[in-house]
Amino acid sequence: MPLEALAFKASDGHTALHNAAMVGNTVAATALVGKNPNLLYIKNKYNHLPVFIAAAYCQKKTLEYLILQHETNSSNHPSIFQDQIGISVLNAIISSEYVDIALDLAHKYPNLAQMVYNKTGGSALSVIAGTDALFPRTDAFTWWQKFVYHCIRVKTNSEAETGRTTHDVTHDIESSNNHGAAHRMYLFHIISRAWKKLEHVIWYVTENLVPKVKELRDKKSKRAQALQLAKHLCDEMINLPGNEALCDQIITLPQNKALPIFEKSIRDAAVHGISELVEMIIDIYPLTIYFREREMRRDVFMLAAANRFENVINLFYNMNDRKYIFRSCIDKHGNNLMHICGKLAPSDRLNLVAGPALQMQRELQWFKEMENFVPASRRTWRNKEKQTPQMLFTKEHEKLKEAGEKWMKDTANACTIAAALIATVMFAAAFTVPGGIEEASGKPLLSNKPSFILFAVSDAISLFTSVTSLLLFLSILTSRYAEEDFLYVLPKRLSMGLVTLFVSIIFMLAAFSATLYLVLQRDVAWFVVLLMAFACLPIASFVLLQFPLLVDVIYSTYGPGIFNKKTKRRL
Repeated sequence: MPLEALAFKASDGHTALHNAAMVGNTVAATALVGKNPNLLYIKNKYNHLPVFIAAAYCQKKTLEYLILQHETNSSNHPSIFQDQIGISVLNAIISSEYVDIALDLAHKYPNLAQMVYNKTGGSALSVIAGTDALFPRTDAFTWWQKFVYHCIRVKTNSEAETGRTTHDVTHDIESSNNHGAAHRMYLFHIISRAWKKLEHVIWYVTENLVPKVKELRDKKSKRAQALQLAKHLCDEMINLPGNEALCDQIITLPQNKALPIFEKSIRDAAVHGISELVEMIIDIYPLTIYFREREMRRDVFMLAAANRFENVINLFYNMNDRKYIFRSCIDKHGNNLMHICGKLAPSDRLNLVAGPALQMQRELQWFKEMENFVPASRRTWRNKEKQTPQMLFTKEHEKLKEAGEKWMKDTANACTIAAALIATVMFAAAFTVPGGIEEASGKPLLSNKPSFILFAVSDAISLFTSVTSLLLFLSILTSRYAEEDFLYVLPKRLSMGLVTLFVSIIFMLAAFSATLYLVLQRDVAWFVVLLMAFACLPIASFVLLQFPLLVDVIYSTYGPGIFNKKTKRRL
């Protein structure tokens, strides 16, 4: 086949190399490039090179091969990473979450940080800000995933470069004049290396036994690399003309070329809840904190509040006196922060909380937090539609309030039946004494047995707690279900009712086990032990089925809250 035939295009402008890049056939790509290297530079009808197609279709091995070939053939052709094609390829690589490749390209070609792709207006930094998958949010993790994610340690490239080698440590030991200090230093180095190897083995075994752990490590590693890439891009843009004025906070914004990139990036980061990137941009370019989008005229904190990202809102409390500027800000429609939180949260953020009642509670927590932040005169501020924040909240949350009321009543009804049955059984058991009673005195025959005392105490506790639980759930059923009740009153009653119901179940089973032991201990002791073991099944079932709900209710009501104000950091 002649070499020219390899460059034939299909109706969409794809060559054979485009198709190989699309499906990730590295072997075919290698053969094609080996025959005709010019295929690397042929574009389809959308002006996309094969290397872009490989990045867009998430074909990492083929992408790495094509990048290598472009670098190898740079002497014969102009480098694609010096113009618009390069930024489009870099953006596609970041969107496909290949941050390691993007980081390597950004270091090799610093000019990519200062370029914007004309068709979309997107820079590499804004693509990072818009790719929220690179910054996993732990609020969607389970409790054990949060614990493991927190324990995982990842090393960035900069840390690896500054790491000390064994030769460095040995040189320090040999050059030390104090032999005792040198001996301690050497011993510490040996113990440290042994511990790191043991830790590596433990994590290796854990990741192979539990694949989810490896997935968590990959996520945390990508996050660290994405932050490193973002920091590198920010540092490169400092060198753009006009940025000296911005860093000194002298207002010469029209002449600044980098500011539009940072404004778009900080807007995307706020919308996607990437607080680390918002904080990084504000640190490097302080004036970007005053950014307002054109469409709705909302600032960074309004955007975060509308999308319910508390990690960005928490930057409020890290700020100096500048935070008071944002207390009275309004958007295009006259909405302040209370109005914005008066609107219903996006469904993806709302569904992170289990149950409509707790979702209503979370919405009230946001509303009350903004009420404490804005000035008192703005709490009854009317927007352009003549609505106060409270009016808007009531209107927007009407259906959620009804769903929360139904969920709360259904839960209370089910628990009321269980509590009533336990109370009835425990009341009857109090007059059905195991072992019988003396006819003359009416004293129980087995009253001197420790197991009988256990039965009596357990029966009484189970009866009292079940009645208490019954009354608490009845109070939920007869509640007025005002909006304010979903904040503390109803969750408090629900949590107390579930706790007392759980206690009554435990002591009911303890009373039952004590009775069996009293009656059957002399005949079939092994049978009694077996029954007592099976008595743990209902407790375990309750823990597995209802305990997560109890934990959620208690944590959301009595926990530290989602707004973290205790910090020494200042922006």
